[in-house]
Amino acid sequence: MHQQINIGWLTRNADPLLENQLPSLRLRLSAAKTSTNLNIKSGTNLNIDSSDIFVISKYSYISPGDDLILGKVLDFSNQIKAQKKILLVDYTDHYLYDLESHRNQNIDPVIFNQYDRTSKFYKELIAKSDGIIVSSPGLYKEVSSYTQKPVYFLADAIDPVPSNFKNPTSTEVSGLWYGMHSTFKLFLSSLPKLSSSLDTTTRIHCLVQDFTFKKLKAKQIEIPKTKNIVLEAEVWSFERMLKRAEKAHFIVIPSNVTDFRKSLASSNRLLTAFSLRRPVWATPIDSYREFDEHFYNLDRPSFNINSELTNHTIAQTDLAFKVSMNYSMSSMGEYWSKLFFNILMKTNPLD
Repeated sequence: MHQQINIGWLTRNADPLLENQLPSLRLRLSAAKTSTNLNIKSGTNLNIDSSDIFVISKYSYISPGDDLILGKVLDFSNQIKAQKKILLVDYTDHYLYDLESHRNQNIDPVIFNQYDRTSKFYKELIAKSDGIIVSSPGLYKEVSSYTQKPVYFLADAIDPVPSNFKNPTSTEVSGLWYGMHSTFKLFLSSLPKLSSSLDTTTRIHCLVQDFTFKKLKAKQIEIPKTKNIVLEAEVWSFERMLKRAEKAHFIVIPSNVTDFRKSLASSNRLLTAFSLRRPVWATPIDSYREFDEHFYNLDRPSFNINSELTNHTIAQTDLAFKVSMNYSMSSMGEYWSKLFFNILMKTNPLD
């Protein structure tokens, strides 16, 4: 049995409820915490003497004043290195690109400034680190081309869902979408194509961040008009997602394979959809491609959701569900344990 390893996991928010709102943090830190071989202390203030390995994850520049927060993280990383402790960066969003090359892509100046400052932070942090952990094969490729530091790919876990999900009771076909503000924009841009693939008026329930929900209520987000789709929005919570999934007949996960950040996202939204036992229509971004036989490709020139839904079999649903269980919290917790142990022992981390 592996020795117990003390891990210090630095997060932006001390409040676990706020941490829980970030899928890329919740589905990684929570998975690691399931391992009995790992003694993990997380939060904004950590004792350097109490941990063998430190992980820094999910920091970004959002608004004025964040320079101070990011500066404190870099100072803390200097203290970690001065104590000859191991420093790892859990890197789940891509900020290492040449931002100047994207300046002319109609990026909002405020967003451009956020990306620019966050990019500088991560470049400095990675220079101090002993290794980088990434959440998708695409990120592994990009980060490996940027640095000579060791890069490790560890997929997101998925939230635990009931294993006895049943078919929806309603005969009126409806859909489900869930995601962050940036992915909601991609969903809205996909509505005309989704509408043309449906035979009748169809409700699609959207579970969004509180920030997005308030903008929708204030009519600050323009919803494309389509003939076959009616949107209903609520603030996301895990419990609400389960409740809405029970009534949904299908799940849609539109994205953009040419987006220089979203195309490198992890597989967790797709695998979560598999675990909910619903047929899935998704854009085949890089991390989804190994699962392409289990979902319907949204990038096809044309298709008919109603027809494909009618022909979708229980066997297909069961197989996709089985695949998703390989990414349960406990399964991924074992991978985190192995990674940390082998890094500490200076062996090949994922063998």
